[in-house]
Amino acid sequence: MRLRKIGLILLTICVFFILGACEKDPVTPKPKDTVEKTETKTTADTSKTTTTKSTASVDQKTPSSDQADDQPSKSSDQKKSVKVQSTEKEKPTSSKSSEPEKQEKADNPTPKPKAAPPVKKSGPEVIVEVIGYQGDSVLAPTRVSIREGETILDATIKILKTKGISYKFRGSGATAYMEGIADQFEFDHGGTSGWTILLNGKRIDRSSGVVKVHDGDRITWKYTTQLEGNGG
Repeated sequence: MRLRKIGLILLTICVFFILGACEKDPVTPKPKDTVEKTETKTTADTSKTTTTKSTASVDQKTPSSDQADDQPSKSSDQKKSVKVQSTEKEKPTSSKSSEPEKQEKADNPTPKPKAAPPVKKSGPEVIVEVIGYQGDSVLAPTRVSIREGETILDATIKILKTKGISYKFRGSGATAYMEGIADQFEFDHGGTSGWTILLNGKRIDRSSGVVKVHDGDRITWKYTTQLEGNGG
């Protein structure tokens, strides 16, 4: 009996202690709004930390624009240095290869073209030219060999015969007169038309049968429509 009384007393004491503790620290439930706000804040904070971490990792992985710009320049500089080294290596080979060529050119010089031998003159010569009506070329300037004492008429007849050009003259010496060359006669183109003679560019005032020629003279027969004097 005593033991039961003691147990009841202890049980009552424990109940009082439990009730007193509950009165001191009452558990007040938090409102739902505050709980939701707290959860929202925690989720926002966690999202911020995750985004910050992700951006930091991206920054670490991707190089800066300056580094990206420096890389092509470095590679281009490396390529240039490689090209310079390759050209420097090639220069000695080119110089070496050119040395045998120079030696070959020195051993085998290019022969110079031989100059044409000068034409040997058999004797004194004159040049005879015949210009027909209105500048028609009857005989281009042609060299004619002469002998000492020959006249304009002598040299002219000699070359006309050689070239097969027809001619007609009358008289001899001081009265010699050229009537026509290559079928072009005096008075064919008027009363003052006929053949006139130039010796070294000057018109002669005498018959072609008496004017002597010398080495290097130039004789020009020219048909004119304004003949002066006695002509040729």
